[in-house]
Formats: sequence, C-alpha cells, structure tokens
Amino acid sequence: MYLFLAISIGAFSVVMVTNAIVFILLITLKQAAIKYEADELAPCKSLLEQCLPDDPEVVINSAAILFKEAGLQVQCVYIRVVA
Repeated sequence: MYLFLAISIGAFSVVMVTNAIVFILLITLKQAAIKYEADELAPCKSLLEQCLPDDPEVVINSAAILFKEAGLQVQCVYIRVVA
C-alpha cells in the first residue's frame, strides 16, 4: 500500500510539473501576442523562440511576424517610390 501511495504521489507531481510547463508556455504565447499587437516584432520573435518550435500556434505566429515584416518592407519601398 505504501509503494502504491508513493507511486501515486510521484505521478501527481509529474502531472503538476507538466501542467506548470504548459501554463508557462501559454503565458509566453500570450506575451508574444501582446508584443505583436504593439508592433514590437523583435521581442515577439524572442518570446516565440522560447516555445516549442513544432507547436502549431508558434508556427502560425511566426508566419504572421514574417508577413508583417514583409508588409513593412513593401510599405517602405512604396514610400520611397512615391516620395
């Protein structure tokens, strides 16, 4: 009985640690979204690099950053041409 109790407590600890890691990753993704909306793309990239690279949200957010950077570059070229 004591061995089962120790295994149960150990499994509970693993679940708690796993939940904590997932929570930290979610917070990091939310912070990256805030930076993205504020047009702070470098800090946003840095936060996304702390997440799992194969996470679908990270892939989509990274693509959004690239799109926004490309849009800014196109706007700069357009302003140079028009001005």
